[in-house]
Order: sequence, then structure tokens, then C-alpha cells
Amino acid sequence: MNPMTKTPKTLTDAEIAAIAADFGIVDIDADTASKIEKTRRLTPRSVYQVHITRSGEWWAIEVPEFPGTRSQAKRLDQVEAMAREAIALMIGVDETSFDVEIHGAGENPRR
Repeated sequence: MNPMTKTPKTLTDAEIAAIAADFGIVDIDADTASKIEKTRRLTPRSVYQVHITRSGEWWAIEVPEFPGTRSQAKRLDQVEAMAREAIALMIGVDETSFDVEIHGAGENPRR
């Protein structure tokens, strides 16, 4: 056996169930789940820039990569969730499948 070849990791039933849930699959076999997990590990996550500005009592949220994608949040701690929802709706993916970096006037970038 080639020492550079790794033995594939055997997924637990819980890991298989989680993968199935992530993709909305009702019935999934271990081999398919393993292939999906391997692809996930090898695929870098997208990172989207989110710009925020204070607008009265609200935070205005804009995603420059997707012109016209805007949202708002009442509180700063709600910004990430609102930005994720807007991006996910725009590109048709799960809200947890990508990362966001939040930038605002006078704010430190957050990831």
C-alpha cells in the first residue's frame, strides 16, 4: 500500500444522518455520504463581504458582490443572520454553507 494513500474515514450513523439532513436527502447510503463529505472537505467555503451602515435606528446591510441584495437589522447582533439569509436566498444555498465578513463605518471587520 502506498504510504501517501489515506484510508477513507468511516462515517458514523450520526454523521451520515447530518449529511442527509444538510442536503434534504431522505435515504442515503454510507458510500454516497462519504463522497459528499470528502467533497465538502476539499471544497473551500465562499466568503462574502457584507457592508453595514447605521440608518436611523436600523443597520442597513448591503452585499456588494450581489448588486441589489440588501437587508436591515434592528440590532448589530442580528446583522450576520440577516446578511446570511439575504445571500442564501440570492444564490439558493443553505445559510450555513458560506462565511461572511462584516465591515462597517468605524467598525472592525468581523468574520
